[in-house]
Amino acid sequence: MGPTHFPRSPSRGADVPGVAALAALVPLHTLRAGDEGRIREIEGEPAFVHRLAEMGLRAGTPIRMVRPGTPCIVLINGHRLSLRADDAALLVFVELTAAG
Repeated sequence: MGPTHFPRSPSRGADVPGVAALAALVPLHTLRAGDEGRIREIEGEPAFVHRLAEMGLRAGTPIRMVRPGTPCIVLINGHRLSLRADDAALLVFVELTAAG
């Protein structure tokens, strides 16, 4: 009997035109110093996601990892933003454009 295949989620599937493939997206916490990309998806508590959007952390925004770790420091729109590991309830997925 062959392996079981589950359908891709339409929200992140490569089968949906205009949507980046899941494999092309990486979690923010996996970036190394100097890695650059574009934020593609943000998941978390709506109020927290909204607050971060007010600070510039939103889908489509270019991002650069300045210092990985806890807290990590990212560069967004010329401003540094620090995110702690306990903010892990927030999931940020980035499409890499340049490696550091």
